[in-house]
Amino acid sequence: MGSFEVLRDEHGIPHVRAGDELALARGQGYVTARDRAWQIEVDRWRAEGRAAEHLGPAALPWDVFAHQVRLPCTARRAYDALDPADRAWVDAYVEGVNAGLVDGRDTPEMRALAGLPGPAPAHEPWPRWAPLGVFQVSHVLFSNLPHLLWRDHLVQTLGPAHPDLDPVRLLEVFAADGGPTSGSNAWALHGSRTRSGLPLLAGDPHRVLELPGVYQQVRLACPEYDVLGMAFPGVPGISHMAHAGTVAWGITNAVAHHVEVFRERLTTLAGQTRAQGPNGTEPVTRGTVDVQVRHADGVRVHRVPWAETARGPVVTGLAVGAGPDETVVPTAPDVPTFSVRMPA
Repeated sequence: MGSFEVLRDEHGIPHVRAGDELALARGQGYVTARDRAWQIEVDRWRAEGRAAEHLGPAALPWDVFAHQVRLPCTARRAYDALDPADRAWVDAYVEGVNAGLVDGRDTPEMRALAGLPGPAPAHEPWPRWAPLGVFQVSHVLFSNLPHLLWRDHLVQTLGPAHPDLDPVRLLEVFAADGGPTSGSNAWALHGSRTRSGLPLLAGDPHRVLELPGVYQQVRLACPEYDVLGMAFPGVPGISHMAHAGTVAWGITNAVAHHVEVFRERLTTLAGQTRAQGPNGTEPVTRGTVDVQVRHADGVRVHRVPWAETARGPVVTGLAVGAGPDETVVPTAPDVPTFSVRMPA
């Protein structure tokens, strides 16, 4: 693999140059780790379902969700499905990240983390599939899944229990919070309508404001291309907004309905859990994952149950049953059990 160089402009934006694509990917990974070590490490822990191992009990709910939605497993499968050229590109990026983290992890955030109560786990290099997991974390956080679960909660809470509820009055109450906050736009102008005579392209995805920001400005240049845009820290390339000579691209957040949620009916008999399907009961794939949780008095293990029906992974209403085999069972008859299907 060839070498790369990193130059910075007056704004501190990195410009990475290399003689080939793989060296360029390695350079991007390296500079990302040097600039955004804390951010990409936290996202990597979340992708692995190991945030509580580093951050303590407050991060456990995310780890439970990550394992129940099968996020680490999905990222590994996605990596294994890459063609050889794409896999080599991702591998080169991860090599750069691991090289950059040798010094990049010496940050105020990491030093503060080491001072938290309880034993701090040793640093581990990034696995090769980690960028695909980080990408999933970014999109799971911005999906409509929480909204769908909240709607069902409202139906269960305000529906049959309040038959005399005035729907008009209910709308007035919720309208006091103002209109919907989700929105997005993308647009293009022909050169005939601009002062310079050149076309303009804009993407405004209305991302949630975060610190550090969800994007990282970077320029990537090699003999095949020269591109400047906004990258996801922890993910190789520039996917959302960029320009490269005579071509430019941008995105918007469509706020689309791209996640399906199914209300499941699970039963467990003789140690076997089955789900009600359209043509009778169906087998359920299930298991457990042990999550390590950092506490002041040491590390405690929290066992997370997971299950998958024909419709998708189950994200609510599971528990670890009693007995030596610790089977995965529904929590209780009155606790709703949902599975979720996300786009591949």
